[in-house]
Amino acid sequence: MHDPMTVAHEIGKWVTIWHVDPEKDGSDDSCGWFIRSRHLDQAVLKKIADRFEWEWTHGVPYGWFAENGEPNYSVQAIVIGMFHLATGEMFGHWTKRQQRFLQTNLWRILHFAENNCDSAYGSIMRPYGIDNSNSDPKDRARNAAAMIASWIARADRPWWKHPRWHIRHWKIQVHCILALKRWLFSRCEKCGKGFKWGESPYSNSWNGTGPLWFRSEKHVHHSRCSETAVVK
Repeated sequence: MHDPMTVAHEIGKWVTIWHVDPEKDGSDDSCGWFIRSRHLDQAVLKKIADRFEWEWTHGVPYGWFAENGEPNYSVQAIVIGMFHLATGEMFGHWTKRQQRFLQTNLWRILHFAENNCDSAYGSIMRPYGIDNSNSDPKDRARNAAAMIASWIARADRPWWKHPRWHIRHWKIQVHCILALKRWLFSRCEKCGKGFKWGESPYSNSWNGTGPLWFRSEKHVHHSRCSETAVVK
């Protein structure tokens, strides 16, 4: 678990709008800010994984990989094949929607296939001393299906369906009001004195409350008091 709050919008230096995830599935991203495979239709995801598994196993010698796990084709060709199969299951095979998605995102797909950061290259080539022949092709197929399907879902999602527009989950912070509450009511837990206007306190705890009305926020200290403060 991590912090369920993510910055959705910032209005200059005055207002920050946070998206607070309701954590309905027990995670900090039940809304799908970063779409993972668990946010997808699991029946469709299984169909994609099954198609990928065939290419990893029964497709030999005409599938993506040879019996020893080495790729039969270039990384780009395999990734394009993955996207073609996955979009077929998600949008319908040979439909206009599938063709439009592949054409619109072709450059991004090729860049995702091979780049020096966060690409599909490692999943296909298995560099860094990993022996392809010792890896379970079913596991590799399921992992690849989850990776590709999640990528497609993120790229296909309309902007207005992104969780940053879940108004019911917004928490709005007006910075001048926060500064006023801290200046009027917050006190250092070490020395008991207040904070200057605009002063940022220190904290040695993850359980702080933030500025409050008519009472001090918890676990805050002056910078001069921070080193000797006791973690609570």
